[in-house]
Amino acid sequence: MSDNLHVIDVDEATFRAEVLERSKQTPVLVDFWAPWCGPCRTLSPILERVAADSDGAFTLVKINTDENQSLAATYNVRGIPAVKMFRGGRVVDEFVGVKPERDVREFVKLNAPSQVDRWLVEAESLAYGERWDEALAAYRRILEARPGQPRAALELGRLLIAQGQGAEAEAALREVPGSTAEYNTAEALMPLAQLIAYAGTPNGSGDEPDAQYRRAGQRVLDRRVHDAVEILLDLLAKNRNYRDGEAKRAVLALLTYLGDDPSVKDYRRRLASVLF
Repeated sequence: MSDNLHVIDVDEATFRAEVLERSKQTPVLVDFWAPWCGPCRTLSPILERVAADSDGAFTLVKINTDENQSLAATYNVRGIPAVKMFRGGRVVDEFVGVKPERDVREFVKLNAPSQVDRWLVEAESLAYGERWDEALAAYRRILEARPGQPRAALELGRLLIAQGQGAEAEAALREVPGSTAEYNTAEALMPLAQLIAYAGTPNGSGDEPDAQYRRAGQRVLDRRVHDAVEILLDLLAKNRNYRDGEAKRAVLALLTYLGDDPSVKDYRRRLASVLF
C-alpha cells in the first residue's frame, strides 16, 4: 500500500465500500494495473503525485487486475493501465495507457477539482470581470496557501504587468517553478515586467537610448503597447544589442503579451529584419 494518504489498494471484497460507496461522497480514481506491466510502472508515480497534490479532492484506488480478474471484466478492462473516475457510484470518465503528467492533471481537474482549482476559477472570473483589486487579492491568497503555485504566480504576474507594477510582477513571475508548463511563459513575460519597472526609475544619465527605452516602458504603462513596440524597434535599429539584448527580449515579451493581435506577425518580421 502506498504511503500517500489518498492512495489505497482495493480488491473484490472491499471494492463496493472503497469505490462505489466512497465515490458518493468524494470522487475516486481507480487505477487498474498489474505487476508485469511496464506502462503501469510509468503511470503509477504520476497518479500518486497528482493524488498527493490534490488536497483530498479525490482518492486514488489501485486494483491489481491479476488478482481481481472479475472486477477487470465487470469494468471492461481490456488494456492496462486503465484509469477510471468514479462519482456517485459509477464511472464518469476514463482513459487507457500512459499520459503525460500535465494531461493527467487536466483529466483530474475536470473531474475532481481541488480547492486550489476552485480558487483559481474564482480568481480568473474576477479578472475576466475586470475586478482587478479583488483578482489580485485572490491570486495572492492562493500563493499564501500554496507558495509557488504556477498558474497563480503566472496570472498574478500578468495582472501586475497590466496594472503597471513592474517590480511586483517580476517578483511574482519568479515564483513560477522551472519544472512547470507555465515557466516558459513566465520567462517570456519577465522582460516586460523589467521594462515597466525601469520606466518608473529616476532618469539617470538622460542618454537618448536610455530615454527611448524608458519611453517604451511608459507607453506600456499608458496601455499604448503598439507605440511601445514601435519605439523599441526603432531603438534596436540603432543598437540591436542595447542593454545586452534586454530591448530585444522586451519586444518579444510585448509580442507574447499581444497574443493573437493581427499586428504581431508584421512586428516579428520587422524584428527579424532589424536583428538579422
